[in-house]
Amino acid sequence: RAAGGGGRVNSGSRAGRGEEGRGVYGATKAAILSLTRTTALENAEFGITSNCVAPGPIATEMLMANYPVGSAKLAAFQKQLPVRRLGTPDEIAHACAYFLDDRASFTTGQVLYVCGGLSIGQVPI
Repeated sequence: RAAGGGGRVNSGSRAGRGEEGRGVYGATKAAILSLTRTTALENAEFGITSNCVAPGPIATEMLMANYPVGSAKLAAFQKQLPVRRLGTPDEIAHACAYFLDDRASFTTGQVLYVCGGLSIGQVPI
C-alpha cells in the first residue's frame, strides 16, 4: 500500500474445483481461490491486484515420478488432456508474469486455469 500499488499471484490448482480422491488438497486450493477474491476486493482501491494461477498437470519431478517418460501410463494420461501433453513450469511462470505486469493492472480477483483445456466445460468457481 505504501508503494502505491502492486500485485500478488496465488498458486491454486484445478483440484480446487473438485476432484475425486483429492478432498483435503482440493479444499485447500478452493480456499486459495476465495482468498484471491477477498484480497482483490480489499486492496483494489490501493492499486493492488490479487489473482490466481491454477495449473493442471505440469511436468514436474513429482508428477514425472508417477508418470515416467515413455510409459504407457503417461501416454494414457496425456490422451485425457485436450492438448495431449503436460504443461511446463515455464508456462506457469509466464501466466504469473502476466498478472504481475503493469499492463494487467485492470485484472484482479481472477483465476487463470493453465491446464491444457481440462477445465473446458466445467462449471467455473
